[in-house]
Amino acid sequence: MSWIRRYGRDKYYRLAKSMNKPSRAYFKLRELDSKHALLKRGYKVIDLGSSPGGWVSYELERVGEEGLVFAIDKDELRIKPHNNLVFIKADILNTDLERLISSIGVKVDLVASDLAPSFTGIRSVDMARHYELAHKALELAQRTLGTGNFVVKLFMSDEFYEFQKELIKTFEEVKIERLPATREKSSELYAVCKRVRAHS
Repeated sequence: MSWIRRYGRDKYYRLAKSMNKPSRAYFKLRELDSKHALLKRGYKVIDLGSSPGGWVSYELERVGEEGLVFAIDKDELRIKPHNNLVFIKADILNTDLERLISSIGVKVDLVASDLAPSFTGIRSVDMARHYELAHKALELAQRTLGTGNFVVKLFMSDEFYEFQKELIKTFEEVKIERLPATREKSSELYAVCKRVRAHS
């Protein structure tokens, strides 16, 4: 039984606090990894939208001391420093990707994006901003992944279908997941993409 099903959505926040995790997002990535085998010891990971550090905490546990996590966010992390954690303070929309990729300097096994914009409440604006972030994450994944995987947060909208087509063109396998922890009224989804196509 998953942590999410055992404790339920209404206890999810308290569970994160009781286990000293920075956010409930820790358990979302745990659920995705449990289902899709995204992380292994020794893996190199790029984490986008890292603050406060829920996904990063889980990634560090899974990759171990042999692995490496590059965490990228415009806000600071709220987790302790680790020898195998490199934090890059950057706004992905206003960052030179060439310079960012050069600073990372290696091919990675997973690009994980939990990026989302600061929502205005105007849905058309919010979705346009979100998919701008998703496209940046995809571009970074295309240029830094070896034979690895890409996970990206999405929201159901008109833009979703066009972006899904791009993912299918880029990866051999694309699965869309709605996690048990997601609030019922939320349109939040995650795309789990495996094996970059040779022509991409």
